[in-house]
Order: sequence, then C-alpha cells, then structure tokens
Amino acid sequence: MDITLVINAIKAIIPATASLAIQQAQSNEYVIKSLQKLGLAKIQPGGKFEEVYANALVEYDPESTLNFLRKKEIKEAFWKAFVSSNNEEWNILKAQAEKENIDFAKVEKFREIFISVANRSINPQQVIADAQIQEQLKTLTEARANEQLREPPEQSPYPDEFKALIEEKTKAFCGRVFVFNEFEDFLKNYPKGYFTVIGDAGMGKSAIAAQYVSQYKAICYFNIRAQGLNTPDQFLQSIRQQLINRYPLQNVENDNLPTLLEKVNKKLAADECLVIVVDALDEVEQPGSGNLLYLPKNLPERIYDNTLKLWNLETGEDERTFEGHSGCVNAVALTADGKRVISASNDRTLKVWNLQTGEAITTFTGEAPFVCCTVAPDGVTPDGVTIVVGESSGKVHFLPLENVE
Repeated sequence: MDITLVINAIKAIIPATASLAIQQAQSNEYVIKSLQKLGLAKIQPGGKFEEVYANALVEYDPESTLNFLRKKEIKEAFWKAFVSSNNEEWNILKAQAEKENIDFAKVEKFREIFISVANRSINPQQVIADAQIQEQLKTLTEARANEQLREPPEQSPYPDEFKALIEEKTKAFCGRVFVFNEFEDFLKNYPKGYFTVIGDAGMGKSAIAAQYVSQYKAICYFNIRAQGLNTPDQFLQSIRQQLINRYPLQNVENDNLPTLLEKVNKKLAADECLVIVVDALDEVEQPGSGNLLYLPKNLPERIYDNTLKLWNLETGEDERTFEGHSGCVNAVALTADGKRVISASNDRTLKVWNLQTGEAITTFTGEAPFVCCTVAPDGVTPDGVTIVVGESSGKVHFLPLENVE
C-alpha cells in the first residue's frame, strides 16, 4: 500500500474533525512531531510556556539530555530559572543536572533553542501569551544588542564570603603533594571519618584547605575571626545552604548537621563520598566544652568518626561503643589481660578504657595528634602494661599504667 495515500487521507480528515484536539495538543512534544510529519504543524508556535518548551524539545537533539529535560520537575526548575532575576535557580538546575551526570552545557544549548522558539512565537498581530516570558525575552534581546548577553551563570564553586580568601590562598599555591596523597589514602582506606591537618601558624594549613576546595569543589567553611565568621550558627547555616544547592535537599531549613548528613548520604551515588573542608578551628567562638562547631560524633558512611567500637567476630555484631574522642581514632591496642583497651586519636588524647563497661579510665593529652600506640610486651616492665604511643610530631611517649585499674 502506498503510505502517501494514507497520509493524504489523514490530512483531509484531521483538520475537519479534530482541529480543537490539535490545538489542545500543541504543548505535547510527540504530537508536534507527528503533526510535522503530516505537514499540519503550526508555522509559528504559540506563546504559552508549555508550547514553547515542547517545540524546543522537538528542535533539540541529544536523546540523553532530552530524557532529562522531559521530566516534570526539570521543566519546572527550568521555568523558575528562566524567569528568575538571580543566579540561585540556575544553580539549583545545574546541581540537578550534575546529579544525573548531564553536561550542563547541553542544558545551556537547550536554553538557546528555547529562546529562539519563544522569539518566533511573537508577531505584530499576537502578543506572547505569557507576560513573564515576554519580559524575559525583552531583557535578553536588549542584552544581545549591547553584546552583554551572558551564558547561564556558572554555579559558584564556593560561598561568596570565602571567594576572596580562596583565590588569594591558591594564587601561587605549590607543593604539599604529600598532604593530598595522605588524604586520598584516607578516603580509600576508611568509609568515613575526620582527617585533621595540624601545624604551627604560618605553615600553610589554610592554603592547603583552599587548594583542596578549589580543585575538588568541596563543601567548605573558613572560620575567620577578623570578619566575625566563626560561630557554630554561621557554620551550620553556610553548610546547610551549600548542601541544599549541591544535592538538592527539600524541607531542611531547620535541620541540624547530623540530620543533613543523613539525608545527603541517601542521595550519594555508589562511588561517591561527601567531603566537607573546615578551616581554622582554633578561631571558633562557642560557649561550653562540646565538640567544636558541634560536629557530630557519629557520621554516616562515606561522609567521613571519632568513636571506638567492640565487635563480636563470630556474630559480626557491634557489642559496645566507646565514646569520648572528638577526633578520628587512629590506633587501638589491648592489654595482655584483656581488660583494658587503649585508643590514640587526632584530638591529641590517648584514652584507656574498661573493656567490659565501656568507661574511660584515664586520659593522656599530648602536644600533637596521636597516630599509633601499642602495649609493651611482658618482660619489658614488671606488669607488662606500659603504653608506647607516637605523635604526628615525631615524639614517642612511654606511659606506665601500674596504678590504673
């Protein structure tokens, strides 16, 4: 059968019997494509956002990006970004694209097609139906005429209040490769936890933090006492907003940090982790003696903890948690009698615990993070419970425990 005869027959029937249905279906991408094949598509698209968007989808090409743009929530996000007068909505749309591994440059290309379709929908006899689109197109047209049209705003890789500091610290950054290598090893070897960089003033700790944030676009907060940016509330507000922009999160405006991290953890891909860089903890101002910035003691997997746990190797069950450290636990050792356990931590403390009760018996404080520990074997000391512990500074301490019960 000659398909041309069928098409011609449909052409003859559709205008007479289904003109109203066609008008109502002008906002459907697939209907528009079908009408184009039949030669019935409107030469000039209508001015409603839905119709302009559908026609732009028809003219767009990459199928993988089309599937992304067809989603209802993406179309709504595009609409908000298009009519918005600030960068925030574009940042949210970009975060959604990155979350689904979509090159945002392709979304920007779709935006150009959308503008082209919207411009074609305007003629002297018909004012575009959507006033917001009309106003936005007017602004874009004037900007083009003055050669001032900018691409959709790039999402800022870090908060505006830290931009100057990060750019200054990374301007001539070089070296310190060993620090970044250590951190990469930490991410590979541990499912979560705190990684601490400690050094004297002027050693470049802030520069290291800034370089990592700049290179890996990490979530960050820089405590700056001179600018009054050094309180737990400011820290939480900034981190919360960055997490909302990055993932994005819904209805979390009043969530604390542990709750935010739990929600982010559910959105992470299988091979993804979250790194939050916090600089200058020594400049934090907060009341009481709790963890600085109220950082959580327990972290979700892939968010990098500071607790010691006792596991039953036969059952795989977590039998007891030893809480008290405020930094990552780097090493543990068990006394010969099996009654006490020693833990060395980044918080510059070494703790001796009662293995049965989980209570801390005593604490030793050093000048630098403790990175390793062991118990001297029988024969070295009369009771066999001298602890040998090493600091990150290179110092080694010998701590006898004869009177500790």
